[in-house]
Amino acid sequence: MKQSRQYLTTHLQTLYQGDELNAIVWWIMEELTRKNRAILLSNPNEIIFPEIENKLENIVKRLLNNEPIQYIFGHTAWCGMQLKVNSSVLIPRPETAELLDLVATAPRTILDIGTGSGCIAIAMKKRFPNAEVYAIDISKKALDTAKENAANNNATIHFIQADILQQPTIDLRFDLIVSNPPYIAEKEKIEMDKNVLDYEPHNALFVPDNDPLVFYREISLFAKKHINPNGQLLFEINQRYGNETQELVQAIMTTTRVDLLQDTYKNNRFISVKL
Repeated sequence: MKQSRQYLTTHLQTLYQGDELNAIVWWIMEELTRKNRAILLSNPNEIIFPEIENKLENIVKRLLNNEPIQYIFGHTAWCGMQLKVNSSVLIPRPETAELLDLVATAPRTILDIGTGSGCIAIAMKKRFPNAEVYAIDISKKALDTAKENAANNNATIHFIQADILQQPTIDLRFDLIVSNPPYIAEKEKIEMDKNVLDYEPHNALFVPDNDPLVFYREISLFAKKHINPNGQLLFEINQRYGNETQELVQAIMTTTRVDLLQDTYKNNRFISVKL
């Protein structure tokens, strides 16, 4: 077992360092042996079977080819939940979880627009179990993944396949509308890591250079018709367009309060609209 850990550490140190490298190595060992770290540490000389060694080599090869480990294993931990992830959905980011803490009052009805893996909708249902939660996505494959995640986490979510850019007809109103929509301009691709650019779904990431705020405009127009009095609209945003996004949403929502908020890393990351 020690040799396997050393093999992983040696081959992956060009990708990861320090605590991150250690965490990745243990994740791989736990995943392949189906044993937790405490058990593995108590048996450091345990023999690793050849089939596991073969899997180790394959995983290292895929990681060195920039494939995210979450896609290799097909799942990730986020907000205390285990979520299935694949090439049809984004890997949930830690900062996205901060959206949950921005909800002003307990909502009775929630809509998550561009749900992807369903992470936000499911986490909202966990946080507000009495709420009716709805989730929209244009992708059937994404919705299939989200439905599986909801079932695995015992969360009842009403899923709708729709394109928010087409202003779908939904005869419902909501106390909370939340969205982490595509917001990376095409021109920003050159700055992105290959593990994101080569593997995560581009339709969930990118927007045209000539209209980078398209989703914020269309979602705000939708929200203006579908949000209840005293409701709230929450966005995750591209930090490069913080002020522009705030101004756009303010112009559409008119009399409401629109706040530009920072994440833990002091980046402009969220827009909160309170009616």
